[in-house]
Amino acid sequence: MNRQNPQNFYLFFFVHTTSNFVFSYSGDAILMSKENRNPFKAYALMSTILASLVGSILIGLFAGRWLDKQWGTEPIFLIVGLFIGLATGIYTMLVTIRKFNSGD
Repeated sequence: MNRQNPQNFYLFFFVHTTSNFVFSYSGDAILMSKENRNPFKAYALMSTILASLVGSILIGLFAGRWLDKQWGTEPIFLIVGLFIGLATGIYTMLVTIRKFNSGD
């Protein structure tokens, strides 16, 4: 595995559909079997990760904004909601990747 080539290694997760490898968020290469090399599974995984990240961040932002309007504390809950949404999105992303790598 050549880590200098950006097409073969990414920091978080990338499924290269023309090779036998799945790169996990830690950068470890996992050998895939022939039946798991379906590019539509990779697209579905990337869509799931994107939706969970964006959705949780937006929910955190809007919930924080609503709490700020209710209690009159302008940026505090917005920032807290942003960080909670970001943490939730990253946690969901990691759980999704682990579930994909385990084959369930």
